Amino acid sequence: MTHVDLAFDDLRLARAHADHSVAVRLWGEVVARKYAQRIELIASAPAFPDLVALAALRLHPLKGPLAGRWAMVLHGRWRLIVAIEGNSVRIMEVSNHYDD
Repeated sequence: MTHVDLAFDDLRLARAHADHSVAVRLWGEVVARKYAQRIELIASAPAFPDLVALAALRLHPLKGPLAGRWAMVLHGRWRLIVAIEGNSVRIMEVSNHYDD
């Protein structure tokens, strides 16, 4: 069975995945925990459409200048922004929607 290939847009996002304490310093405990859960979910998905089917993620395509990227809810207004390239998912950013 194949899985989604995972890549990080920058070292900070990769470190936050590898070290929970880094994620906590960046975004707080709740968002850090959700970030780790979402990354593991993405990495274990057979294909991106399997993620779209999970309603709890509220995964949706972005519009305007962010067209081509997708967002999923982490917690409250916090979103995980990703880009899809074939069967690869690139982790682009964690953003506080409406407060960036």
